[in-house]
Amino acid sequence: MSERILSRRELNRALLTRQLLLDRPRLPVARALERVAGLQAQDARAPYIGLWSRLDGFGRTELTRALRARRIVKATLMRGTLHLVSARDYGFFLPALLPTLRDFWRRYRSGLGQVSGVDELAARALTFAAEPRSATELRAFLGGDDPWFFVRMHAPFLHAPTGDDWAFRRSPSLVAAEAWLERPPDTEAGGVVHLLRRYLSAFGPASLPDAATWSGLPISALRTAADLLPLKQFRSESGYVLLDLRGAPLPPPETPAPVRLLPPFDNLVLSHADRTRVVSDEDRRTIIRGGIVDPIFLVDGFVAGRWRLERGKIALEPFRPLPAGAEDALREEAGRLEEFLA
Repeated sequence: MSERILSRRELNRALLTRQLLLDRPRLPVARALERVAGLQAQDARAPYIGLWSRLDGFGRTELTRALRARRIVKATLMRGTLHLVSARDYGFFLPALLPTLRDFWRRYRSGLGQVSGVDELAARALTFAAEPRSATELRAFLGGDDPWFFVRMHAPFLHAPTGDDWAFRRSPSLVAAEAWLERPPDTEAGGVVHLLRRYLSAFGPASLPDAATWSGLPISALRTAADLLPLKQFRSESGYVLLDLRGAPLPPPETPAPVRLLPPFDNLVLSHADRTRVVSDEDRRTIIRGGIVDPIFLVDGFVAGRWRLERGKIALEPFRPLPAGAEDALREEAGRLEEFLA
């Protein structure tokens, strides 16, 4: 039997429903983060906006309370970037990703020499950070920038929430993960299987190169994990093999998609090697430039422009003329987001 070929619109609607962007459900914050496999958090407000875009009735205090209750955490994870994930997922994601993160930072600093005894330094730093410490305190404790640079990617630290309305200040407080959380990390092998399952649930159907783009893990590790999961297989219109979880939703391609405003660095536009299921190659080059990923808006499920906040008001920048009714819907959505951000 030949494999079913999924059109671009079928992949788009699958992605939208799994990213909670077709309907806004009412979910606890930790469960929502598990459904979407985490949200990027380089920008302090981005995960708040990302959850507002996805959840019915979401309020800022919900996220801040969940952070302080340690049900969710902020940590360096996929692709070496900051993410918010549930505490449960962190216990699996960390051991899956930590070897790759360590190797990435070793290569990044390869021309600047190494720090000897990094394991011992990391153990000392984790003991010191049993309670939240500033980066300045940790640098001083370890004796300078170089040892702290290696240690912070070698050992599991979390960003501890502060008393701010948006939970995190520009200069973070860091705390040892084992001191902050009750559940110890899983084994690395179990972690990769869990991570791939979460990815496919949130972004599938997808190829192994797609999963590698999102996670930063080598395809070989993901292929081994895929062999341990009960998966089904499709093809893209370009001929790529797409994997998916059995029973995962595949809405009809004609399913209506409401307009949505998404924050900077949203994983919707970052989590596939082939991103045309949600953004054209031309528009991708406009919204993703080096390390910058613009806030964007969706019309009929696809990126149709970007937005910016100016003195409390949202300015919309469509990339081309909008279809009838879309501009009014976007302005209504923008007005609601302005109220949320005020």
